[in-house]
Amino acid sequence: MEENELLSVIYEYRSLVHQYQEKYGTHSLIVHALKLTFLSRILKYYPNQSEKFNKEFLNDLSSVRKLVKMMPVPHGNWEPMSVDSSTNLIHFDTDYYNRVYLPILDKYQDDILKLTAQTLHDCEPAKWYLYVMGPQGDILIFNQGFTPLEVFKDRSELPKHAILAEDFDLSVVCAGEIFWTFDSNQNNVKFIINNKSGHFKPDYDHLHWCSRLLCRTFNISDEKVIQIDYSY
Repeated sequence: MEENELLSVIYEYRSLVHQYQEKYGTHSLIVHALKLTFLSRILKYYPNQSEKFNKEFLNDLSSVRKLVKMMPVPHGNWEPMSVDSSTNLIHFDTDYYNRVYLPILDKYQDDILKLTAQTLHDCEPAKWYLYVMGPQGDILIFNQGFTPLEVFKDRSELPKHAILAEDFDLSVVCAGEIFWTFDSNQNNVKFIINNKSGHFKPDYDHLHWCSRLLCRTFNISDEKVIQIDYSY
């Protein structure tokens, strides 16, 4: 993407954000969906872009995180997860899983994929994917990429994270969404990961643990991974 084209895209994005801010407010879901959609599009070209845009990206990510933290959390509801004090793994309730999700596992099983250096290239880059990470750092994704706007409109075809975690006996390091991009030679992978999972509710420590294991699995340095904390 040439700089003139990039500036045109940024102008269009800012105009849309301003329009929806005026209509729905600065912290509305549609405004933050636009910001994440823009980020997803622009990061496809990230290795070739000037550092001057990084601050704007990170500010947008920070505003999304603040929005999530502002959302009310229901009180008194039963939580389907627990954290093992000895391993720090997050475990999804087995009885609840067997009753609610095991009967529909077949619907999703063919699209559950282990993320490796090879399968990274087999999937569509510059899209978000649901993921869970197992105790040894293995990552399973649901192989159906999406943009934030698509998932706001309809997530009926996406499974819950608990279904992905079945191969790990429902115990995971972290769960959320993952995004990656390459340079022009399909090398030099960079990741964005978050801990956006209402079923497992991983905190920042789990996200950070996941990031370290991700670096080890793909033999990359920690600056190649951006973490977005959605802690509840």
